[in-house]
Amino acid sequence: MIDLTAILQAVIGVIAVLITVYVIPWLRSKLTAEQQAELAEWVSIAVAAAEQLYSGSGRGDEKKAYVRSFLEAKGYTVDTGSLTDSIDALIEAAVYALNSGQLLVGESVLDSVDEAGGTATNLSGYTVSELKAMAKEAGLTGYSNMTKAELIALLAGGASA
Repeated sequence: MIDLTAILQAVIGVIAVLITVYVIPWLRSKLTAEQQAELAEWVSIAVAAAEQLYSGSGRGDEKKAYVRSFLEAKGYTVDTGSLTDSIDALIEAAVYALNSGQLLVGESVLDSVDEAGGTATNLSGYTVSELKAMAKEAGLTGYSNMTKAELIALLAGGASA
């Protein structure tokens, strides 16, 4: 009788490799509707913060790099597969919404948008102490040890709080 143990072990090994290489990344790339909404929210917050941190024209690449690193810090892998195109589209949509004065954060229009000009209030002009005072006034929490960039992102995201 022929011993099929070695062949069976090899087949199981190949199946395990195929699952690891193809199936698991494919499953991870699929987002639920709730995850997509959360991602869009984080993109909006990051775009608003990037606009505050990198003022001036011609700094689009810096702003996009900031948004991508912000998303990576939140646990999103932004440089693999079809998610990259989705994130790029979300970033462009958020930039357009910000420039048109309609950046949505949560369920309300971002409070820091100046209604007269449609431009975001420049939070980067405030000191860390002033930003912390704004966060306290807005009823936000967890801001005591944040950097200026994190405070700006929090305040941009806290507009709906």
